[in-house]
Amino acid sequence: MTSRWMTVGLAAMAAALLGLGTVASCGDDDSGTDAADTPTDDGAGRVENNPSDGVRADFVIDSLRIGNQDDGEGFNIDGINTPAGHAYLPQDGPGGVDNQLGSLLTALVDAGLDFDANADIAESITKGDLMIVLSHRDVDDWTNDPGWVPLFGYAAKDADDPEDPTNNLDGTGQLLIDPESLTDPTDEDTALISFPEGILNVTPAADGNLQRGDFEAGPSLFTVDLTVQDDSHLHLEMNGTRIVWDLETAPTGDPGLNGRIVNGLIGGYITLGDASRAIAQLDLAGSSIDINTIRSILAGQADMDVIPEGFTDDPCTTATVQTDCAPGQTCEADGGTYFCYEGENNPDAISVGLVFTAVSCEITGIYVDPTP
Repeated sequence: MTSRWMTVGLAAMAAALLGLGTVASCGDDDSGTDAADTPTDDGAGRVENNPSDGVRADFVIDSLRIGNQDDGEGFNIDGINTPAGHAYLPQDGPGGVDNQLGSLLTALVDAGLDFDANADIAESITKGDLMIVLSHRDVDDWTNDPGWVPLFGYAAKDADDPEDPTNNLDGTGQLLIDPESLTDPTDEDTALISFPEGILNVTPAADGNLQRGDFEAGPSLFTVDLTVQDDSHLHLEMNGTRIVWDLETAPTGDPGLNGRIVNGLIGGYITLGDASRAIAQLDLAGSSIDINTIRSILAGQADMDVIPEGFTDDPCTTATVQTDCAPGQTCEADGGTYFCYEGENNPDAISVGLVFTAVSCEITGIYVDPTP
């Protein structure tokens, strides 16, 4: 058996970043990082006088892959350009780009796992098993929208009966919203994931600059719970999540179809504690790698130091510190009660960057499971 858990885990990371799963909370990122390339209001005085007078535009992702940090495929999440030879952090990509996910996956493969992440993702998209819809609301002007352009993220299902994945990605595909993407499974306006203040300004300055798109939104914090391996759940917090893309072809008609967006980039970071606790919930039976090896690899690949020195809110015991605390943390007494302790200069997070393209689609409703 190949390492099915790794495929599931990677899908969970991608899904969390792109707004899938059951989200416990989302909102402004409060991580404290000062991102050097965080999008800001461009001074145009964006005011949305009528949030319902524009058009809706739905896009389904037709390609998704792990970004390459060495090629600058990621965001400078922490606002720092870590040089080669740093005391405890790996070197950043060009311009301080943070995207350690590719290096992490390579390390896991070198440790004995047998998988091809990008190939698995591509196959899932082609088969219709992984459909991610980016739903833009109130587009007043595809060239330069004077107000905010909200973005909602949905997991989707094929609307064809029987399912026909061959027409999902042709620019006119009809899809249904997965109700797990909604707080109210009967109301598509209750999307669990949203970027309410997206900026749409098609400009040549964005061409060739992956971090500066025609559309950009974020950063936000997402807390996501995904069901895996039947009854197990992965809990992942994606911090500093940002999304950008370039408009290649604007949709036409009502609903808007046959449009295309390119140079899409979504990124953020996952703390080691969140990642290790999530992976610890997976059944590693049949794999040649154990949880301690995974924790060691996670610690070795961490490229950000975002948690301040001191006690965390996580209780622990000295006997179970490896499952209670994040890699690199210790279990210390605080007034008679033991909590995980974050030491100074401890790499504690891994940055993530995914590159995507998307084509127009039409959302025709919300999926209803025919089986009771």
